[in-house]
Amino acid sequence: MSINITSQPNVFEFGYSPFYFQLTSTNSTKLDFQFIADVYYGYSAPITYIERFPFPVRPDGFGLFEAGRILENYLINEFTPASSAMTATIYSNPKYLIQFGEQYDSSTVVSAATGVTIYSGLSATTTFEIINAVHQLDDFVGLSARTFDVTTSPTPKFLTNWDLTQPYKIRLGEYMTFGMYKHYASSYTVEVYDSGTTLVSTNNISNGWDSNASKYNIGVGTANLNYGTILNSADTYIVYSSLSTSARSASYSFDIISDCPKYDLIRVAWLNQWGSYDFWSFNLKHRTFITRKNNEWNRHLGYGFAKGDILRKNLNIEVKKKLQVNTDLLETHEAEYISYLFSSPEIYLVNSDGTFIPLNYIPDEKEIKTSSNDRILQYTIDFEYGYDVQSQRS
Repeated sequence: MSINITSQPNVFEFGYSPFYFQLTSTNSTKLDFQFIADVYYGYSAPITYIERFPFPVRPDGFGLFEAGRILENYLINEFTPASSAMTATIYSNPKYLIQFGEQYDSSTVVSAATGVTIYSGLSATTTFEIINAVHQLDDFVGLSARTFDVTTSPTPKFLTNWDLTQPYKIRLGEYMTFGMYKHYASSYTVEVYDSGTTLVSTNNISNGWDSNASKYNIGVGTANLNYGTILNSADTYIVYSSLSTSARSASYSFDIISDCPKYDLIRVAWLNQWGSYDFWSFNLKHRTFITRKNNEWNRHLGYGFAKGDILRKNLNIEVKKKLQVNTDLLETHEAEYISYLFSSPEIYLVNSDGTFIPLNYIPDEKEIKTSSNDRILQYTIDFEYGYDVQSQRS
């Protein structure tokens, strides 16, 4: 057997986008030839066998194996809005390994075929990994901009769509996390500043660090960081990760605002394309709706009927709860940030105690607002709760 892997994916890849291994074999012209791939995965090490997958040789003589559609079944999104430090998210970042081989009939002609033989001595790849992210076709920047590399990416970003050139406005008691992937840091740093922009404290947060983990949710909201301790007397704070004084990630700044909203705040989080979650508080009027569908049956009007008896009864009812929220007037970068919610497959309503309720975005055609086209940047968004209201059956 002579299997040669001529090209392979990056060591870490988007789990929901195609990625390929390309192979050749000196036996590819044999009768009934096929390549085979034994796929293994694991969250600490790729030791769990999934299945053997045969695939044909192409007319150009190469074999092409796409592993993403297999491995995406083992990706689990991990939403932990109340993380107070580092929460390892290994289930959204599995490792995998593939052993490639071949099978063919050793006969030289069809009439003498004796059956396919699987030839041993599989060629194993090194260990790769994927995360629960998807690569947009119009985005020419891959995961490398989000991971640390001393040469190509010395100041990686967190897994968020927030514009790091702008401060994120956050209120006291609001939860928020950033995703952090392959920053190779055993902690992250929160620098706290007072209203006079004087540095009050520098806090290195390492609780929850796991030597086996590459991907984390880190708490960056005022509720996560406990305003009474880390953020005491804070007006502004900055979050970043660092390996050393000369190797650190991009810095994200937060401005603590103390407005008095007229309406109850609705805080929503959504899964972004990087496999982490972004957050926003909708501070204008919100409305809750109930929709109901009756499944009825008619009782026979028989002997003994009395006034007050129910004849048309609800066999069961289907009740759904809907939520409509409104943004305040938005700046351009805020409107762009929120626009990613419209394509998110997973959305949550985040309660003030850190618990959460799943929401479904109600499909519609939503115009992406931009300052060049629109004088007013504002959104009205409709959600449906991710569960039906429960009721008795009559």
